[in-house]
Amino acid sequence: MGKYHIDKSVRHDYASVEDKIKLKIHSLFYKIIKDRTKAYPFYRSYRHRNVKPKDGTSDGYENLYMTECPNPLAGFGHGLGSWRAGLVNAERLGLKYAYSPMVNSSWDEKMGLGEGFPIAQELIDKGYKRIRLPYYNMDSKESVALIKQIIASYQGEKIVFVNEHEQWTADRDDMYGDRLIRDLFWKSSTRSKDVLVFDNDKNHVNVALHVRRGDVKALLEQGDKSMLDRWLDNGYYAAVMRHILNVSMAPENVCFYLFSEGDETQFDDLKGISDKFKVFTSLSAEDTFINICHADIIVAAPSSFSIIAGAFTYVLKLYPDKEWLTIPDTKDWVKVYLDGSIENDGDEELKKAIDAKRQ
Repeated sequence: MGKYHIDKSVRHDYASVEDKIKLKIHSLFYKIIKDRTKAYPFYRSYRHRNVKPKDGTSDGYENLYMTECPNPLAGFGHGLGSWRAGLVNAERLGLKYAYSPMVNSSWDEKMGLGEGFPIAQELIDKGYKRIRLPYYNMDSKESVALIKQIIASYQGEKIVFVNEHEQWTADRDDMYGDRLIRDLFWKSSTRSKDVLVFDNDKNHVNVALHVRRGDVKALLEQGDKSMLDRWLDNGYYAAVMRHILNVSMAPENVCFYLFSEGDETQFDDLKGISDKFKVFTSLSAEDTFINICHADIIVAAPSSFSIIAGAFTYVLKLYPDKEWLTIPDTKDWVKVYLDGSIENDGDEELKKAIDAKRQ
């Protein structure tokens, strides 16, 4: 793969006022009509399938691409999930993938996920037609058949198909999409530029603790009780830290790195648990994410931010017992109950993760 860099001409901030207004109008429209299929006649691509049907084979697909932009109103983890749909669905529908920038240029440069792909806007600038697709359901045979008919009607042309906002993959494809992204992330040449806060001692086990505070704390103070599902107090992290130290054969080699927002002093009660404990509250979101990805063990918060970081890695992830979280059913994800205790067989996986650094 060649080096990845977003040129100034195609950089884009998906948090722009213009994009937010467009998405608000878009959301209002679909809220009014309720049934998404009622919007099909508004799409040129849907009408095109009736006017110019093709043979339905894969011939003439050489210049057909698919892309999807992240939700401009969503956070990074949520935005990456919608971006992933373009990558996965392109493959499932027999199309090539064209990269659209992520949340902002800074994330693009740090992640390097577009390396090796043509950029959607550059293709459009070179004469490819930008064709928006209606919503479709990858879990519905009828819906997939309709989208395939639309795609087939453009055989032999130069097209960049753009998925609608929040177009998702089939349920079974979430983990597959994570594997695709993980491979892109670790193969990217941008990994050589990662700046890490961890100790370089090869015998040390670097444990990243993600503590969600800023947005959740503010909303809780405003009376939003729904945020309780996204809150874990310091006592939870204290119990997890002690559990890791108790399981370790060499607790002196376990280093804890806490990543959060706000005032560092709010975590003073955790400092006495280990003399190898550091707090980082002023790193950028991008650098925080990168560091979590490079940890030997991840203690995730009830947040898509650290859950997505965990999906990018091959290491052990300890995640909290929160019903709304969607977690892969694999051994590298171990549930931690809210009292700090670990699910059955979790200690065995934790010991393996720690011992891996001692071999």
